[in-house]
Amino acid sequence: MSSRRDSIVTAIVTALGAVGKPSGLTVHRHRTLPIGEDILPAQVVYCESEEAKVGPGRGASDNSYARKAKRTLTVVIESRVNAGSSTPDQALDPLLSWCVQQVSADVAQGGYAFDTQEQSTIWNAAETDAVLGAAQTRFVIEYVTDAADPDSLT
Repeated sequence: MSSRRDSIVTAIVTALGAVGKPSGLTVHRHRTLPIGEDILPAQVVYCESEEAKVGPGRGASDNSYARKAKRTLTVVIESRVNAGSSTPDQALDPLLSWCVQQVSADVAQGGYAFDTQEQSTIWNAAETDAVLGAAQTRFVIEYVTDAADPDSLT
């Protein structure tokens, strides 16, 4: 059985790989694959951080099974391109639009979350034997679990 966190990321990967995606787009979860070795254009989905805020339980303070944790997961979607004759920003633009549209279309991420919000995008470019561009778009995803079981559905 997958964890809630993994189910959320899987829902995002599935959404990015859906019909209508930009031509030639590869979507995967291999964060450590260097951009020069990737099949471009690509979008890489990975978790960056997670915070948990545990609230009091119902009734007695030692009733741990009733305590809830509001979890805030930051997921990064790194869009990668070979810019070719375009600038990296121009080549990345369709991927960034696709990313926001697809992730925002289901804020519940398949029923595993209760909210998803776009947070920020950071652009990078590098010139080697080709002009490569990358942009990291961060999404903050909130979900609630039992405090003692981060995989529970509440």
